[in-house]
Amino acid sequence: MNRILQDITIMLRANLWLVPVLGALVAALFYFVAPPPPMQATMSTGGVGGGYAHFAEQLRAELAKEGFELKLVNSTGSRENTERLLDHNSGVQLALLQSGQELELDEKQRSS
Repeated sequence: MNRILQDITIMLRANLWLVPVLGALVAALFYFVAPPPPMQATMSTGGVGGGYAHFAEQLRAELAKEGFELKLVNSTGSRENTERLLDHNSGVQLALLQSGQELELDEKQRSS
């Protein structure tokens, strides 16, 4: 029995270097690997029955096939969608805008 304990002690001492190496590898994994992207978002569309809303419904159906949940919020149009995008408290991350709508924004609003 004493011999078995000596062998285990020798084995542990010989392989003790593995503990910090494994710890460093785990730390590097968490530090360098980016977290996965979110699998849900909120999108501001247009009016019910309009072209924006129809396109957003098709987009939601396609994204759902990949496991992405897209929540749709109806609006009165492109101008309200722009306001929702600029308001960080609205909860909207995506919106459909009319081409050229961004030209009405100042430089600070464009960069946010």
